[in-house]
Amino acid sequence: MFGMIKFALGLALLVMAFTVPLGKRTFAGHIRAIWKSSEGKDLREGVNTKVTELKKDSKSSHSTPPEKPGSTMTRSIDDISEWQRPLVVPAVKKSWKKTRRPRRRANRTMANGR
Repeated sequence: MFGMIKFALGLALLVMAFTVPLGKRTFAGHIRAIWKSSEGKDLREGVNTKVTELKKDSKSSHSTPPEKPGSTMTRSIDDISEWQRPLVVPAVKKSWKKTRRPRRRANRTMANGR
């Protein structure tokens, strides 16, 4: 039920973004104009260079030396950085769920005792 309401509201907002004017342009028209401007181009280029740098840094920091063939040596947990360690999730007890109390039943007897 709520999913249908969310979908309908989202669809209505999408239609309004392309049809309702906000000054000279619609919301989508303003976004398009910003995207085509020189400032928008500078923004796209800056984001692109930063992402490229981050990709390069992440590839170089994650590279591990290849192991020798036939080697049975494994890395110890101390050799792995904190963020690479597996997440240990404590066991969850069944008591975490709320116990559902039975609903109170209305008194179904009639006033005269039947």
